[in-house]
Amino acid sequence: KKLIAKNPFKGYQPSDDTHWYVTFLNDYKGKLPTTTADSYKLLSIQDDALFSILYRNKGQSTDLMMVLDKTFGKNVTTRNWNTLMKIAKL
Repeated sequence: KKLIAKNPFKGYQPSDDTHWYVTFLNDYKGKLPTTTADSYKLLSIQDDALFSILYRNKGQSTDLMMVLDKTFGKNVTTRNWNTLMKIAKL
């Protein structure tokens, strides 16, 4: 609920061509990676969570997941923002 309250996707409009993701990091102390691609955008890291947007019309989720695995290792988990919103309502 704290992450949702921070509204990390403020200023972005949801669409059928975008998916918003939260990657829960394991005590990450580094900076936001400067990796860039047309298919995704890394927005910010807040409270051990990375917020990103996938542009489905330019790539697939596997493009983003490969970068996350390479940068943060396999000890992370990524969830769709809509999934977190549904869990928060429970």
